[in-house]
Amino acid sequence: MTKLLLFVLISLGAINAIPQVLKLTLFTNSVNSMVNGVEDGSRLYLASGDDNKYLKNINVTSGSTWITLDQLNDFNDDGTPKFLTIDGFLTITTSNEDTVTGSLTGYLYLPTREQAKDPDFSVYVIKTSHTVSTAAMKSTVVILNTGITRKTSLVTGINQSPNTNIYFQWGIPPVDWHDVTNNTFFRNEIVLKNGTYETK
Repeated sequence: MTKLLLFVLISLGAINAIPQVLKLTLFTNSVNSMVNGVEDGSRLYLASGDDNKYLKNINVTSGSTWITLDQLNDFNDDGTPKFLTIDGFLTITTSNEDTVTGSLTGYLYLPTREQAKDPDFSVYVIKTSHTVSTAAMKSTVVILNTGITRKTSLVTGINQSPNTNIYFQWGIPPVDWHDVTNNTFFRNEIVLKNGTYETK
């Protein structure tokens, strides 16, 4: 009976995990904020154009790991963004004054564990021009723009195999990201509702 109850509790915990975007303006000075709905094995990404002198005052704790956000405001040698792997829980505290916190423009991104472990699910943090590439026939690329809300993203020079489709969607991929397409704002092939134009 104990094993069954534990399984049910673990399953319920997994159901509550959803992808999240958390603005840095949410965190209040000297308050230990527990982030709900996170999963063991998920990842924490930072997209921020804010000064590192403010990011180093924001502490993140997960499991036995404690870091400051300036450590995530960087790239690995291969150009991928640095991230923190979630270990059980996630808490965030800041020593920035609330007026400073209110002026921050950065945000945190937490995909689900399934998304984080999927080799065909990629996250890019865009600070300047960046080449995004994937070799998989069916892949998901999340682009986090550090200039939001001051700038928009511009995609140019798409080099795509003729036998593949591409979809641009707004927001972040939901839990059922392979099935949800109601947030698509561009795709090819283009099929208009009245059926007057179709191209590949």
